[in-house]
Amino acid sequence: MTDQPDDIVRPTRERMRRMIGHDEEVETLPGGTTRKSGAIREWSQLENLHRNNLISDEEYAAGRRYEIDHRMAGFDPRVTLDYRRMLGSLDHSSPDLDAAERREFHRKRWHQANKVLKECGTRKLIHWMIIENIAPQSIGRKHWGVRGKHTAAGRAVGAIQTSLYRLAVFYGLIR
Repeated sequence: MTDQPDDIVRPTRERMRRMIGHDEEVETLPGGTTRKSGAIREWSQLENLHRNNLISDEEYAAGRRYEIDHRMAGFDPRVTLDYRRMLGSLDHSSPDLDAAERREFHRKRWHQANKVLKECGTRKLIHWMIIENIAPQSIGRKHWGVRGKHTAAGRAVGAIQTSLYRLAVFYGLIR
């Protein structure tokens, strides 16, 4: 006997494809033809804001750099080593650094970025959205205690936009 009833509706590829916040992966084959691989990729909250044109390209890049600094500094215990990112120098650090120096570079830059966010008073909000992938609506409810769905999301998105702009200035993406 199973603990779950037989009439539970489980997610299928078709249902996942129709959901907001998911994309079906498309592969490009030799010769230029494409086909759907059947894999489903979930968007991050930062990418969701960028796709909905709520943040600029520079602000999105600043958010990605903040996330890369956090991961490359070794602050995320849930991530495994990604050699493509380490060897491909996608982290915008100096290519002649060894692993320990690279980790120290990202640790220092991440702490400096957090000082900028503390000046705005939004370090916790950016951490929740970028690192923990919490939706802006939940951030608004959690941080300010706002009950309305749209009010909570709007308040959080406004604070996040300002913070990402300040991060973009910090990283030198906007002058």
